[in-house]
Amino acid sequence: MNCTLSHDEAKRRGERIAARLTALGHAIPLNHGLQAVAAAENFPDWNRMKAAIGRPQRLDTLAPAAGGVTALDAQDASDNTQDEALHYDDFDPAKELDVDLPVVYRITHHYDIGNQDVYVTRRKNEGSAGDEVDARRAALYCWCVAEAAFGRILVSNLGIAAALCRFYGFTHHWATYGAQVVDLYGDLEGLGPAYAPLMADPALAREGLAQWLEPFVSPA
Repeated sequence: MNCTLSHDEAKRRGERIAARLTALGHAIPLNHGLQAVAAAENFPDWNRMKAAIGRPQRLDTLAPAAGGVTALDAQDASDNTQDEALHYDDFDPAKELDVDLPVVYRITHHYDIGNQDVYVTRRKNEGSAGDEVDARRAALYCWCVAEAAFGRILVSNLGIAAALCRFYGFTHHWATYGAQVVDLYGDLEGLGPAYAPLMADPALAREGLAQWLEPFVSPA
């Protein structure tokens, strides 16, 4: 896997992440900022990202210092010592950053042309845990309600996301790495015998849902 960032740029980004979270009241070490940079670049951890980065060697770093050790050797030794604390095969941002991160859902469709993904998360303090509606079930229910009302149709990702926000206690969210995927094609295809219980679930029923979705409907 190749990396488009330089070593220095990656470290600067890690420093900015750490500084920003610290300013927001969630102080984290630089190590965790670097792990976040690696995750954003689709690497499993900072060690693997660092290995994929080709650092240019400056001439001044190749001149031996006292004891015959070059400045580059000293930097690599420092990096390797630091990286001993950075090897996480399963990096969990919520755990490692000690931040209560929201669960984000990516509404998508297998046959989308281009990136039409829309992201949502549950609004804070929206009912009790027992009252929360599963985002995937609610999204599939919205699609099926529209299909029952208007025939064989397509509902845009934006329409489903907007319905989740309007009727089920969610809010729009920015694009997020690692969001839970709700595939409006694959998940619907996999419903099978679960279709009837889904449509009969009183927790999902909302008055006026089909009419509200109509502007987001197009012929299949």
